[in-house]
Amino acid sequence: AKSAHVVLLVHPALAEYLRLANLADEILCEAPTEQGDFDYQASLFDIPYLLKINIGTIPHSIYLPTPQIDEDITLPDDGRPKIGVVWAGKKDYGDDRRRSLSLATFADLFNEKGALFFNLTRETKPDDDDILATRSVGNLSSKLTDFYATAQFIAQLDLVITCDTAVAHLAGGMGKRVWILLPFSPDWRWLLAREDSPWYPSARLFRQKKKADWAGVVTRVRTELAVFVKDKIL
Repeated sequence: AKSAHVVLLVHPALAEYLRLANLADEILCEAPTEQGDFDYQASLFDIPYLLKINIGTIPHSIYLPTPQIDEDITLPDDGRPKIGVVWAGKKDYGDDRRRSLSLATFADLFNEKGALFFNLTRETKPDDDDILATRSVGNLSSKLTDFYATAQFIAQLDLVITCDTAVAHLAGGMGKRVWILLPFSPDWRWLLAREDSPWYPSARLFRQKKKADWAGVVTRVRTELAVFVKDKIL
C-alpha cells in the first residue's frame, strides 16, 4: 500500500494460495541466486516493527480469499454444523510438546453428537487413525497436500478448533470462526490474559489456566461447543 514492489519468499506449500491471494508482486519458493536490486530485505516477523505497527493499529482485514471448492473434495453435509479439528502440529517443531495435545485428551469433544467432525491434523499416529474411525471423524489428513487444499476444506466448515498450528493462522486469515487452544505460556503473538486476538477478529482463545492442563481447556471448549451447536441448529 506504500507503493513498494514486494517480493515474498515462501515455503512451496504456501505458494499457490498466496499467489491467488495477491499478497505480493512476486511469490518465490527459492531465494534469488544473486543479490538483486532490492532496497530492503526483512523477515516477515520484523514487518510489524519496521512499519511501527502497534496493538491498536494491527490491520483487521481478511487477507486470504475463500477458494473455489473442487468437486472431489466436497465435504458431506447432513445439516449438522461441520467442525474441523487439529490437536497436534509438526513433531519436528522445537516447542511441539507444549502446544500439541494427545488425541485421547482432545477426543472428548467428539462426544458432541450434534456436529460433524473432520480431522485437519496432517501428522497422525496409527492409534489416532483408529480413534478417528471409532468416533466417526472424517479423516482428511491424506488430502491436505498444501495450504490451498487445506483452505478448500476450511471454507466448507462452520468452525475450526485447533491447537497453535499453521491451521489457526490459516483459518484466522480467511476470517473463518476459529477456536485456538493455547498452552500456559503461549507464542508471543497470542499475548496474555485475553480471549480474543488483535490479529484475527474471528478467533477465540482458550488458554491453559495452569501449566500442562489440557484437560481443563478441553472441558471449557466442550461446554462452549454444546452452546455453539445448539445455537447453530436453532
